[in-house]
Amino acid sequence: MTKPEDVDRTTGTKYTYDSVLSALREPFEKYDRIAVIGVPCQVHAARLISENVNDKIVVIIGLLCMESFYHDVMKEKILPEIMGLKAEDVVKMDFGKGQFWNYTRDGQAHSVKIAQVAPHARNPCHHCCDYTSYFADISVGSVGTPDGWNSVIIRTDVGKKYFDMIRDRVEIMEDPKPGLDLIKKLTTMKHENNKKHYLEVCEKFTFDECGIH
Repeated sequence: MTKPEDVDRTTGTKYTYDSVLSALREPFEKYDRIAVIGVPCQVHAARLISENVNDKIVVIIGLLCMESFYHDVMKEKILPEIMGLKAEDVVKMDFGKGQFWNYTRDGQAHSVKIAQVAPHARNPCHHCCDYTSYFADISVGSVGTPDGWNSVIIRTDVGKKYFDMIRDRVEIMEDPKPGLDLIKKLTTMKHENNKKHYLEVCEKFTFDECGIH
């Protein structure tokens, strides 16, 4: 994306996985300053690329993420079999209040408990302990705020520089509810649920290679 209106057309979440990093091959050849937006695993990879391979990535924006799903699992299993919906009828997806929500073109809201869809998440997600995109310059997600708002975590000086560029054009809520406590709760939940699987993978490598100190 090279124009603001391109970004506007991509708002919203599908909770399915695409390789952000493979899409960078062409931009690396055409542009000198690149921003990367992704979930925690993609953000970590982008950080490694920016520090060790290619310095054209100037800012990394991370999303809060508990898990994601493969396209075919979402389209062929979760939507039709678990929720009784057709993928082409869904216009919005969301996780909230212990439910996985899908909103259809007819204006109806459909939901099932998260526990019904969680087992179908991508296997790598069960080995991930990062909920808040720790390696990003800025982390963003709707968790911890009322509908229509986002939580923003400034992690680096680079993140602060870019956020300050738009600070005067955004409305800032001083004391959002439920606030940071919910983010901390979900961060701990993901870490506790997945750390055993993460350590099983790390047994094949050294602690330094896994980033454990």
